[in-house]
Amino acid sequence: MPVLRFYKKEETGEGRVIRRIAQLCPDVTIITELCYNVELDGSDSLSVEQKGILCWLFSPPYSVSLLEEPTLKPVNGARLMEIGPSAGLSQVTRVELSRRHLIKPQERSNGVLKDGEMERLICCLYDSMTECVYSQPITLFAVDIQSQEVFEVDILGKGRAALEKANDELGLAFDSWDLDYYTALFQKVKRNPTSVECFDLAQSNSEHSRHWFFRGRMIIDGDEQKDTLFSLIMGTQHHSNQNNVIKFCDNSSGIKGMELECMYPTNPAQASPYKSRHASRQIIFTAETHNFPTGVAPFSRATTGTGRRIRDVQSAGKGGHVIAGTAGYCFGNLHIPGFVLPWEEDGWEYPSSFAPPLQVAIEASDGASDYGNKFGEPVLAGFARSFGMRLVNGERRKWIKPIMFSGGLGSIEDQHVKKELAAPGMEVVKIGGPVYRIGVGGGAASSVQVQGDNSSARDLGAVQRGDAEMEQKMNQALRACLEREEGNPICSIHDQGAGGNGNVLKELSEPAGAVIYSKFKRGDPTLSVLELWGAEYQESNALLLRPSDRSFLERVCQREKCPVDFVDKITGDGKIVLVDDLSLERVLRLPAVASKRYLTNKVQHSLLSTCIVIYDFFIVEYCSGMQLVGQKKVAGSLVISVYAVCPDITATVTPDLDNPDGKGVLLYVPGSSGKYRLGGSALAQCYGQLGDCSPDLDQLDKLSACFNTTQILIQDRLLTTGHDVSDGGLISCLLEMAFAGNHGMSHVFPHSSLSVMEALFSEELGLVLEVCERNASSVCQRYTDAGLLCHRIGRTSGFGPDARVIVSVCGQEVLNEHLPTLRAIWESTSFQLERLQANPLCVQEKEEGLASRTQPYIKLTFDPSQTPIIKELSSGKACVAVMREEGSNGDREIAASLFMAGFEVWDVAMQDLCSGSTTLDPFRAVVFVGGFRYADVLGSAKGWAATVTFNPKAREEFDRFRNRDDTLSLGVCNGCQLMALLGWVGEREDGGSDVTLTHNKSGRFESRFVSVGILPSPAVMLKGMEGSALGIWVAHGEGLMQFRSPEAQKKLIDASLAPLRYLDDSGTPTEIYPMNPNGSAQGVAGICSADGRHLAMMPHPERAVLGWQWAWAPQHLRGSLEASLWLSMFRSAAVWCQSS
Repeated sequence: MPVLRFYKKEETGEGRVIRRIAQLCPDVTIITELCYNVELDGSDSLSVEQKGILCWLFSPPYSVSLLEEPTLKPVNGARLMEIGPSAGLSQVTRVELSRRHLIKPQERSNGVLKDGEMERLICCLYDSMTECVYSQPITLFAVDIQSQEVFEVDILGKGRAALEKANDELGLAFDSWDLDYYTALFQKVKRNPTSVECFDLAQSNSEHSRHWFFRGRMIIDGDEQKDTLFSLIMGTQHHSNQNNVIKFCDNSSGIKGMELECMYPTNPAQASPYKSRHASRQIIFTAETHNFPTGVAPFSRATTGTGRRIRDVQSAGKGGHVIAGTAGYCFGNLHIPGFVLPWEEDGWEYPSSFAPPLQVAIEASDGASDYGNKFGEPVLAGFARSFGMRLVNGERRKWIKPIMFSGGLGSIEDQHVKKELAAPGMEVVKIGGPVYRIGVGGGAASSVQVQGDNSSARDLGAVQRGDAEMEQKMNQALRACLEREEGNPICSIHDQGAGGNGNVLKELSEPAGAVIYSKFKRGDPTLSVLELWGAEYQESNALLLRPSDRSFLERVCQREKCPVDFVDKITGDGKIVLVDDLSLERVLRLPAVASKRYLTNKVQHSLLSTCIVIYDFFIVEYCSGMQLVGQKKVAGSLVISVYAVCPDITATVTPDLDNPDGKGVLLYVPGSSGKYRLGGSALAQCYGQLGDCSPDLDQLDKLSACFNTTQILIQDRLLTTGHDVSDGGLISCLLEMAFAGNHGMSHVFPHSSLSVMEALFSEELGLVLEVCERNASSVCQRYTDAGLLCHRIGRTSGFGPDARVIVSVCGQEVLNEHLPTLRAIWESTSFQLERLQANPLCVQEKEEGLASRTQPYIKLTFDPSQTPIIKELSSGKACVAVMREEGSNGDREIAASLFMAGFEVWDVAMQDLCSGSTTLDPFRAVVFVGGFRYADVLGSAKGWAATVTFNPKAREEFDRFRNRDDTLSLGVCNGCQLMALLGWVGEREDGGSDVTLTHNKSGRFESRFVSVGILPSPAVMLKGMEGSALGIWVAHGEGLMQFRSPEAQKKLIDASLAPLRYLDDSGTPTEIYPMNPNGSAQGVAGICSADGRHLAMMPHPERAVLGWQWAWAPQHLRGSLEASLWLSMFRSAAVWCQSS
């Protein structure tokens, strides 16, 4: 089928790639052009209407730069998300995006690339796992590639040698023990395994998948130990609180939670109102490391690390709800260019397939953040560690293979905690993304430290790639199942990871067994059976359900645009059989077997039927193993994640000095009496040493007493702030509190027997607390009564740029410095890393401005207590539609805010409108929520706007709703971008818009808590709030307001249609970063229509409707923000809808 091409200059470039090229070849300039390759359905040309739609989709705002002829030499291609069906592109069957790069050496390099530079540049410009280099423009998408055939491994004829050959060819990572074992196994059952079967064994029975090494017998110095590593860990449950509901048996752990009132749509398979009902929710937590893959491909594998861990939460019991994540990174010394740190030694080499630590530090965190942002999961906690040292004995100790740690918190309803066992007749279902040649052999590759050797090519082939939007669609579909009022249809669920279908479907169906047909959706038609069975393609879960629930799941997945495959049923015979549908297709097309209609239509119908035998395989014996570890010198890394039920989340203290009543007192509660050990400390590392005696928990009872006493003091509201002594010791703990609160302090350490280094830099357990002067003695006495020491060590003093930090040890002043000077040192490494990730001008602006910052500007001109939270819905309330499209991730927060304001809230998907099953006629208001529609591949909200503009049913509904005079609309973040594209705000007489949104000035996604001022305007939802300045969250990558012209900008602002402005610390609208997170002119954060009925804003008011959701508030407001100030905005909308 023919392929048409449309070209466009890339305006922003690809920051991560361009930054890497700038480091690799600073004398090279890259100019990029995008090419949209459009495959037609057989016709040679597009209709005028279809071409107009494509031009609108591909063209940048206010530009006519779309070309039909190239200007640059083609280099590579990448897959583009298809939007065509929703936008009415009936002639278009496929769209692919390719990038064309012009590589220009600068004059100072004489216009010539050095030897090998071009090859290195090209390697940086594309992802060899999902992209390829094209020497000519794409003319056809069809490829002449034959999939790899299944073959037998002739163990019966050639013995172990045959398996050794397959081991090398397929990259199975079998060690000598494995080769002996499997050779004997198949000789025993008297048959040869197939290549697919060998590959399946390598993945499904790898250490990564089965943990047989972790469960194996331990032999230390020749003596076999009584316990295994796994049993030692499992044994901890006998000495801990018996509140586990899931332990060592599922994808997550779980503890007892609480009775809650939750919001659910009454029918998640169609548009329906929300209602609240009581539920018993347990808390679940899971954690994973994705170390080897992150070392190979930091950005892409960190994304899949996050995605895999999210699916672990989804797959607990019969299905869990995702809440939030944690993240941690360990890597070697960074060696930041131009930023020399004295303890970083030069000259160390890394494996050719591994990224250097600096790339890991930046891109792994970028990848994890990018996935979480697009999925809609916040990261609440984390850590980062760097280490590299040559020991006295000459050994090199360093995180060559980095650690990428991903943790996830979720909840699960009590009735969903236990999975059902597979039973005959149950449907075996795969839900999520299609199969790609991605992550083939990852289970074996990740286990290579235990089992065998890696090669660079296999390393890369084993690494997966992530698709956060697909994960979000799958999450919406799974959540619909969990929330169905008639009961959850899911009987059991497992996430797909190492080993692909071959592992997850066996886990799901054991011990009953199943016949699995290879009727999975393929993203690549050239996939072999081996790849189909073993690829670890992401965003895919497997589940069991009863046949009676099949239609419900099909309806839900159609509504959420989530692929689903019913791959057959549980048999109950204890065998796993894979039936290759491709083999069936070939046989059915063979003339000897195929339909004889071309013959039978002209003779009598009396032919005999034909039987077809289809290939299958199964595994017949359980495998176990033992591993000797005496030769390995890899130091272990332990990450402990603690989670617990918190009955009152407002009873907390934060680590920012507050100077209560101007008389804050600092207290120090040491956890190890009289010991100040420096071994393994940050101080030792900075001087290239390890030390010989490290801090330890010597008295467990004191830790318990300290914890319990502190909890009571928090409950009694006697502590103002608090922080723990950790990396960097006591001085770092104190400074972090000072930096966070922007307060100075004077600190006196009384012990005369200690050196300055021991007193300030020891990392022994301890707490630093700030209390009011009137409470200091009683707080000290509480700790003393608990058998602990509690010292007064100083006072809080000063605020802002003039604050000082004064530290004395044993009567000697050792530090007397301005707070901004110390903060600049503390921030310096971070700023160096930020310069490699963001617009350097923005980083410089932030660095310079930090020295003069005071605190966010907050001001009230109305009484928030006049806006009570409405907890029960009475009849006659106005109906509001929470409108979402695939990729939406803020719908539940918006729904809760509207519910609390007094609306009857409905869950409405764009698919409901496009299919004609729902209309907007009953609704008085509609809210367009945030997220990443179609992953924003064409620009922010462009795909969503295309659906509204070019889908006839959706367009009719939107036009009719907008033209009514009794309706309101609100667009938040991606919804704001949509309203601008549709012309609902910034409207022109011709129906277009004078404003659109583009990439932040910083060049990256921004998540911050900022101050926003509310100016007089016609906006209905902001009535009564004018003159106020409120704190609010922002979270966007494309929030810069771009006006059609300076005249259009002036006209909009002069008409008071820009009521929301980012403010600096003095309360003035600002363009200074980061107080203005995107660089919008005059600080514009939101705009409204001329009649005030339509409001579009980039900040997220729904994330700040309750007081505890604010990151910071002035002390006088903190106790009065049960319902925060932003709830008044939603309440104003409800009142207007009911009265108009």
